[in-house]
Amino acid sequence: EYDLPSLVPAGVVFTVAGEHHDANGTCTGHVNFKIDGSALSSPLTWVSLAGTAGTGTGVFFVLRPLFRRVG
Repeated sequence: EYDLPSLVPAGVVFTVAGEHHDANGTCTGHVNFKIDGSALSSPLTWVSLAGTAGTGTGVFFVLRPLFRRVG
């Protein structure tokens, strides 16, 4: 059981690889692990969603004059 910071994304599979060399030879290996939780449990998710919404709103207001009716 580890105490990971909330900024570490949950619900994502990570692959960790390692290697060891000594007089008896070489040993390599890897392990896949998934942190419990959902993608929405990280505060970075909410920051990125807010940034995406803000960018979309800005693009909308910049492009809006191009689509006004003439006449």
